Amino acid sequence: LVIDGNADGNVYALKARTGEKVWEFRLSKRGINVSPVLVDDTVYVAHSEENIDENTMGRLVAINATGTGDVTATHERWRLSGLSFGFSSPMVHDGRVYITDNSANLYAVDAGAGTVAWEFSIGTVGKSSAVWADGKIYVTEVNGNIRILQPSPNGATELDHDELSMP
Repeated sequence: LVIDGNADGNVYALKARTGEKVWEFRLSKRGINVSPVLVDDTVYVAHSEENIDENTMGRLVAINATGTGDVTATHERWRLSGLSFGFSSPMVHDGRVYITDNSANLYAVDAGAGTVAWEFSIGTVGKSSAVWADGKIYVTEVNGNIRILQPSPNGATELDHDELSMP
């Protein structure tokens, strides 16, 4: 399957060889800019626009990817509403979803339950996606902040912080 968000606010799963739609999930009233992440049979995707079914902005959602047709009402595993994740794609590692909100707060979310384990401020404007390497999280922020974090079950320790500036 090819799974991606669309300008209409839906997430679609299409057969890669034919383009035939397998399922769709209505998520937002506006476009989805982040890349969904598939782990086993769960899709993690987010947005920062109006939610389709409540009066809040933004959501991170886990979708059961095994359905067919419109799976909006039947295949949502969990949701974390009211947080704006409009640019950063989720990163999933070892049972945690890591994602940066538009205000540059990195969240660690339990991948099975959707509960926030911790958050860590990396600056003021968040658009980049976190990367996992060598047991650490590498994350950047729009204003030139680069951080290397050591995650733990209850938080993160900053190992390095550099700020890049342009003349």
